[in-house]
Amino acid sequence: MEIKLITDNEAGAIIATGSFYYITKDRDNNTLFVAIDNSDGHCWVEEFYSIGSCMAWLRGESDD
Repeated sequence: MEIKLITDNEAGAIIATGSFYYITKDRDNNTLFVAIDNSDGHCWVEEFYSIGSCMAWLRGESDD
């Protein structure tokens, strides 16, 4: 893992950003949706096996 030096402005932009997701594979080669929520300045990360669950979590909705 690379550790990068960034500027104050870059740090502010990262902290102030919202929600993201990316698609990857788990160890068994299943599709995995990784959600990143930094909307409140705390970076929360969760993994999901369905895009619906991922999007619901990012929107703050219950996925019952």
